[in-house]
Amino acid sequence: MSKPYRLISEELPEIPKIVRGSVYDELLDDFVKGKAKTSRVEYTGKNAKNLMSGIRARIKKRKLDVRLAVRKGQLYLLKS
Repeated sequence: MSKPYRLISEELPEIPKIVRGSVYDELLDDFVKGKAKTSRVEYTGKNAKNLMSGIRARIKKRKLDVRLAVRKGQLYLLKS
């Protein structure tokens, strides 16, 4: 009588590493590669405080030499 299953000997496949990105990574890349030392950020649908929180987290995670400043409700990126 045959069995309803088969055992097949093989190596366990590797799990691919997932690289997680952020919506702010492209923004930061453009700023770092650009020539301007200071830039004002305009991002549709987000206010300066929310932007600052998200961008600050990406700067810290990526260990970038970029600072943030808010003046009169506007967010600025500054190269250190």
